[in-house]
Amino acid sequence: MRTLPWAEVDEIKTGTLVVTGAPEASPLPLESMDVIAQITGPLVSVTVTQLFGNPFNEPVELSYLFPLPHEAAVFDFELRVGDTMITASVEELEAARRAYEEARDRGRLASLLEQKRLSLFSLDLANVRPGESVRATLRYQERLRYDDGRYSFIFRMGVTPRYSRTPEQAQGADAPVSPQGAPAPSVDISVSVDVGAEIGDIKAFESPSHPVEVTRLDERRAQLRLAGDHVPNKDFVLRYPVAGEEVGARAWLSASPAGAKLLATLVPPAIADVAEPPPREFVFVLDRSGSMTGGPLAEAKNALRACLRTLGERDSFALLAFDDRLEWLHEGAIPFTQKSVDDADRWLDRLDARGGTEIAGALGAALSLPTDPERRRYVVFLTDGAVHDEAGTLEVVRKSLGRARLFAFGLGPSVNRGLLAKAAEAGRGTAEFLQLGEDVEGAIIRFQDRVSYTVLTDLRLEWEGVKAWDVYPRSLPDLYAGQPLEVVACASHDGSAAEGSLTLIGDRGGEEVRARVALPRPGGRDGAVERAWARARVDDLLAQGSESARNLPGAREQVIALAVEHRLVTTYTALVAVDADGEARGDGRPRQVAVSQPLPEGVIMGAAPPVMASMPMFRSNAPAPTSAESVRSIFGVFRRKRPSAEAYQNAEPEQSPSSSYEEANLYQASPTSSAETTKATSSDPERALRELARTQNASGSWGAGDVEVEFTAAAVLAFVRNGHTRRSGHFRRQVSKAVQWLQARGDAEDLAAGARSLAIAVVEAAEAGTVPPNPGSGAGDVALSEGQIRARITELRDSGAHPALMAAWGQAIGAPPLSG
Repeated sequence: MRTLPWAEVDEIKTGTLVVTGAPEASPLPLESMDVIAQITGPLVSVTVTQLFGNPFNEPVELSYLFPLPHEAAVFDFELRVGDTMITASVEELEAARRAYEEARDRGRLASLLEQKRLSLFSLDLANVRPGESVRATLRYQERLRYDDGRYSFIFRMGVTPRYSRTPEQAQGADAPVSPQGAPAPSVDISVSVDVGAEIGDIKAFESPSHPVEVTRLDERRAQLRLAGDHVPNKDFVLRYPVAGEEVGARAWLSASPAGAKLLATLVPPAIADVAEPPPREFVFVLDRSGSMTGGPLAEAKNALRACLRTLGERDSFALLAFDDRLEWLHEGAIPFTQKSVDDADRWLDRLDARGGTEIAGALGAALSLPTDPERRRYVVFLTDGAVHDEAGTLEVVRKSLGRARLFAFGLGPSVNRGLLAKAAEAGRGTAEFLQLGEDVEGAIIRFQDRVSYTVLTDLRLEWEGVKAWDVYPRSLPDLYAGQPLEVVACASHDGSAAEGSLTLIGDRGGEEVRARVALPRPGGRDGAVERAWARARVDDLLAQGSESARNLPGAREQVIALAVEHRLVTTYTALVAVDADGEARGDGRPRQVAVSQPLPEGVIMGAAPPVMASMPMFRSNAPAPTSAESVRSIFGVFRRKRPSAEAYQNAEPEQSPSSSYEEANLYQASPTSSAETTKATSSDPERALRELARTQNASGSWGAGDVEVEFTAAAVLAFVRNGHTRRSGHFRRQVSKAVQWLQARGDAEDLAAGARSLAIAVVEAAEAGTVPPNPGSGAGDVALSEGQIRARITELRDSGAHPALMAAWGQAIGAPPLSG
């Protein structure tokens, strides 16, 4: 490794953003990252090895911020320098900091790993010698998310700059940003998967974030690794399917003197439901801050258009757009009518990106709307979650939720998953996360289908032959189609039988639904199961302790005791490693170096680099600003309106009050249109169906006047031909509303006999889930000759009919597309 003098380093890091006041910033110390993940059933164990070096000519103290999953249970950490291995111990946070600082100031090699925020950790390495390489290895585990037939594994990479109203909110939680073109560490990821069942098609393993190479090892195991060279600038996402019956009744137990620890997964049986949903109220909350510029905002608006059209005549809705200001379509919910939908379309058309991300205020406004006792409220929240005020946001949800349900959609390469997942959990809903370019509209379509039909409510657990305590989640959520319930608990058999059982009982539309799992006696200790329980208990204690009105006595002490017993990093504990027997490496506190990082993929600075490079705070020889000044400087660059170059040249950081910050185009606008983005992520039939979904009339029909029945029949047949009926697929609401409209029109006296026959035939086809295989083999007026088909499509085209409706008609009755 080449040793660099400080003067040369100063030249290299011109343009590097220095945050929170003190350390030098450099991208050079972190050289590589190696990730090995082992998935077994619903748990994953991950080993992360980071190679650090010191390219400078004197000992340094390195400070590195990095993300991990918000539910990660970090339980091990070690340092290797040459032949020397140092294993960390878990200590109470303040004691760990004192041990680290004392060793650092005595010139000893030392490290400190602590949790800064929900999903943000810091690693400090003291007294790394010039030219020396330090290998830091941490291990964590987490429970995987299972939803709609698929497991998801996410490894967090990249730290998106976040919005804050005050310097205190950002203190210690912003990483320096590497200038464009600066060195970046390499990353390698390897994942071994044992699904516990036959894998099926290996092509079903997919990563929307990175190219991967997949190898089947046997009928139930696969191996994946990154293909090509990569840097850690966006989250790695892996998804793979597992049949519902394979995860429907599984339990893992670990023997323990204090009672066996239990992890169980239960999936309620699927029920085909065509009943109309009860009256509902939807509050759609759309992030229009600067970080949503371009593709994310365009896709989110399309998604809302499609979702709106699934509402029924008994439903109401409200639309709220937010940045650091709130803008309502109407301040309060309005009935779902054709006029209100048209008004919403025009309102969405006018929205553009601007301003900062004031999530807490937006959620508070949405949850504080006057309630309608006749309707259940669903709050649908779309954002990139780039904020620091996590505690304040969660407190708003807990205090203001009432009977509402909160569903969050996180958009972007490095979303604040911890915040949105915890908010949805507190809101008794779910959170879904999508990378840039992923299918936002498809996710919203699946969501609206899920909440449109009977959910499993009033859940309770029934234990047989087993006594259970410390059961989590403490408050059981509602379950939607394709969702499991995961339970962790302490348990002991009562001795009456060789095995006990756990049964989930819930109500679905007045019908009792049960899902049962057998609980055999534990055969031995399983540290992974015990840590899963301990992590859940710690999270529950922290959640209770954070609610000031019901502050749990002794919560801190209980968290520390659990963390020390199970070697967990929490907000009250840290992992500290000290080379107590090694020789002194320096005299006094070494120079600090904060490891700067590349911006997440698709994220840009708020001003052009030449302008930023001219700013005083970007010059390494400028006086170090105070902590408050540094935080203001961050949001002067990333999140406020762009002043002129002259203003930047003359501006001092302290002249930029935090109240004026606006996020200035953090995300690059896609060079393609929204339609082109959809084309890259969905097939031709799917695109046509989505266009139909977001242009459906509020009544459930398509078109108007003399062709309304014809157009609606064509649209329904297009959905049915692609596997979407009233009982299957993700467009059940669209098909159901259209079928109901056709049924009503089939009895209309003013309807021509041919149109009536067509409506009846299509309704019958939709109910059966099939359509005639050939254009001439159907019933009544559905049986048309090839010439009649082509003549009718030509007539519709010449009359200016909507292209999507023409395409639907042609596809529905088997006609080839017309050219010209």
